[in-house]
Parts: sequence; C-alpha cells; structure tokens
Amino acid sequence: LEIREYAITLGDNPCVSEGPPISLDWKYSDRGSMCLEEYESTRVPRRSRNKLVLSYGARRLRLILEAGFTMNDLKEATKDVQQMQRRRRTTYARLPIAKVEEAVESAGRKMKRLIKSKSS
Repeated sequence: LEIREYAITLGDNPCVSEGPPISLDWKYSDRGSMCLEEYESTRVPRRSRNKLVLSYGARRLRLILEAGFTMNDLKEATKDVQQMQRRRRTTYARLPIAKVEEAVESAGRKMKRLIKSKSS
C-alpha cells in the first residue's frame, strides 16, 4: 500500500454552501508504504460525514495559509461557483419544460415519417 498526502487547491464544485470550494491538488508527497494489514491495524478510525465538512472560515484559512491563495483568488472562485449554482437552478427549473419539448419533437419526427411513408 503506497501512502500519499495530497496538497489542497481551489476547487470548482458548485455544491459548496458558502465561499470557495476546496479540492485535492495533483501535487502529493510520498509518505511511504506498508502492507494493507499493518495499515488497517494502525490507522485512526474513519471520521463521520459531518466531521469531513469544513466551514467557510476553515476553508478560507487553509486555502490562504497552506495553499498560498489570496483573498482576491477566493472571491473570484466564489463568484464562479455562484454563477454555476445559478445555472444549475435555471436548468432544474426548466426540466418540466424540456420534457414537453422532447415530446413535441418526438411527435414531429413521427409525423414526418408517417407522411413520408404515405407519399412513397
């Protein structure tokens, strides 16, 4: 089992509730290797789902102090995420209309095939 520790970076996940998202970077440090049984017997217990969530303040601090981003970088990423969230809400709101449009298009194709087959 190879053990790696990954750096963090600004993310692009629009599911964040507030502020900039945080993601794993491609950069990592090798932390060695060990057999799976040894790892399983010595690792700390898994954290619960709510312990994995970082608050806006904690994310902001880690991105600035550990990853070297500026407040301006964080504001820009937050703005991008908010734009993606608006687009998702718009798409979600239009889903019922899209289903009607698909049905109308399908009916139109069927009518064309029917007319074409009768004229042949």
